[in-house]
Formats: sequence, structure tokens, C-alpha cells
Amino acid sequence: RRWRANQEGPLPERVRAALRDGEGAPPDLAEMAERLAVSARTLKRHLQQAGLTYRELQDEVRYRRARKLLSDGTLSISEVAYALGYNDVANFSRAFKRHTGSTLVRYKNQLRVDLACQMLLTRPEAKVAEICYDVGFSNLSNFNRHFLKLKGMSPSQFRTTFAANGVFSTTE
Repeated sequence: RRWRANQEGPLPERVRAALRDGEGAPPDLAEMAERLAVSARTLKRHLQQAGLTYRELQDEVRYRRARKLLSDGTLSISEVAYALGYNDVANFSRAFKRHTGSTLVRYKNQLRVDLACQMLLTRPEAKVAEICYDVGFSNLSNFNRHFLKLKGMSPSQFRTTFAANGVFSTTE
């Protein structure tokens, strides 16, 4: 009760903050209610009054963590899924697509191409093939195909076009 007395703000915001600050799989509704020193019923009622469900808040926090972990690039999709508390990669994949409208592979490729764009402009001495492998593609023609699809031009054209316009500085 002492923890509850020291907290301020509406209960839904306190739930968001507690979920954001947590590691691993988010706690279930009963565990969260206990952490906030309220009953599960009270927590559920406050969330309903705010037009929210606990599941929506869990999904929101999981999605933010997923984006952060995926953009970091050091973990595989399955490692991200398990880090977020999913028992199965397929469940994570479905939840991600439901939340974003995009598949995990498409999202990961978008991140890789965006990183490649930055590298193409900040590392003018690097070859396109080197950048391709550095951002996580294992095949140059696959990289070129995705780059063309997402940016409307080849990596070489991108580098030439934007470096000539001085959009990015080529010195570090």
C-alpha cells in the first residue's frame, strides 16, 4: 500500500509506466494489479473507463520493445520473440502483423535498407556489396531487389543522387 500511496496520476498511465519499465514478458492482469496495490477488478474497471484493455497496453509495450530489439540488429527474430515473452515465433509474428500491418520479414528488410541508405552516404569508400553484407543481407541480388522495391532506385543510383545533392555529409 505504501507504493500505491506514493504514486500519482491516473491508473492507466501507471500501468503503462510499469509495463514500460519491466523486463521480459509483461505480467498478467492479476500480477499487475498486485504491483499497483489494487484489485484486479479495480484495475480492469479503471482501464475500461479509459477505453482500454490490459491486453491492448501489453501489446503496445511489446510492440515498442519489439521495434527497439529488431532495430538493434543483434538478435534474431526468434530471440526477440522469446525476449518479449512469446512461447512461439509464429505467435509473435502474427501479433506483430496485427499491430503493424506488416510482416516481420518486411519490417526487418525495411530496417536493413534504411541502414544501408545511411551507410551508402556516410561511407563513400565502401562498396555496395560490403554494405549489403554489413546490414544483414546474405545475397547481393536479393539486397538490390529489396532496395529497388523500397527506394525506387538501385543502391548505386541512391548514393550518386543523394551524395551529389549534399543531403548527407560524407565526412564523419
